[in-house]
Amino acid sequence: MADQDKHFIAERVRHYLKNAHPGGATLTVMEDEIWREEFAWHVPVQPDFEPERLFEYYETLTDAMIALTDEENLKVYLVASTAKADLVDQAA
Repeated sequence: MADQDKHFIAERVRHYLKNAHPGGATLTVMEDEIWREEFAWHVPVQPDFEPERLFEYYETLTDAMIALTDEENLKVYLVASTAKADLVDQAA
């Protein structure tokens, strides 16, 4: 993991999520909020709105984590974040 940084991890996660739109939502990797623990990266992922069927969102994140492990040999936890639309509603 020595040659990896937040930007590298964010780009790899974006690659695996680029065609994923659970429930029609667009997923954004929150690069500024990525953190690393001893054995894994934690990457917050924010949908533009909360999908009606949340299990599709969680399945998408799980599938990407598995692919990152199997194909990239990266230990990454994708963290479900509050939908952007919900944050706007709370601020109003």
